[in-house]
Amino acid sequence: MVILRHYVELLSVALLALSLTECRSFDAQSIRSLAESGNAKAQYDLGNMYAFGKGVPQDYAQAATWFRKAAEQGDANAQLELGLFYSYGYGVPQDYAQAAIWFQMSADQGNSKAQAVLGHLYENGQGVQQDYPLAADLYRRAAEQGNALAQSALAMLYESGQGVHQDYTVAADWYRKAAGQGNANAQTRLGTFYENGKGGVPKDYKAAANWYRKAAEQGNTEGQLMLGLLYELGRGFPQNEVEAHFWFVLAASGPEGRGQILGEMSRDRTAKRLTPSELSEVQARAEKWLGEHPRK
Repeated sequence: MVILRHYVELLSVALLALSLTECRSFDAQSIRSLAESGNAKAQYDLGNMYAFGKGVPQDYAQAATWFRKAAEQGDANAQLELGLFYSYGYGVPQDYAQAAIWFQMSADQGNSKAQAVLGHLYENGQGVQQDYPLAADLYRRAAEQGNALAQSALAMLYESGQGVHQDYTVAADWYRKAAGQGNANAQTRLGTFYENGKGGVPKDYKAAANWYRKAAEQGNTEGQLMLGLLYELGRGFPQNEVEAHFWFVLAASGPEGRGQILGEMSRDRTAKRLTPSELSEVQARAEKWLGEHPRK
């Protein structure tokens, strides 16, 4: 199976670093006073207030300004956030080279999220010269701190043999660590290892289905596709084309990518074998599911 890197998904997960700030009641006036006096922690907090509209109107440009003030004083979290703003073009022009500079500063202080997203830039040559060994090193530093995003990314490098010696067993170990933390990409990849008996993992269709389902229920299109295929083929449970079609419909509704494209093809294939009433039942069920599980 071709290993695809989902750039948008990865940086979207990385951006969740913004929401990991401790939730508390902000006293905007007091925070601003401290920030204007040069307190780096207050500057970082004020940046988050503007980023999320907590106690002040949401304003990405103001958020970037206050993150920059804190970042220039060496605040690792502010450096990370400013790098993320440059990655997305929130409040500043989109600039991966600038993002890499701020991620590097934060990563050098041991920030695992910064190490993970900087590793991604090096893996893909965005804002920096492509360097797989350096990407692997950055992912490893973050992965060893328990960062699930980095664990999954490092596993993908071991699976593909980019920047490291190809080793399916090591890949499986890192996928398992990330999957255990709820990383949907890792859950899907670990499912493929169980389905194919790869990397020292025994072939076990039920275990594969379990991991695919965990990913699928998070809205992961490849997990939905792979779970549908198991239902279509009758692997791990009795063959059930209605259930297969349901998961294919969900995969086809996802963001553009391998899972979505193959989901459409699989949806159209199984639709030809279902009755009008079965198709109507699946469509209603899929619409209900999507309403209860909006895409992130």
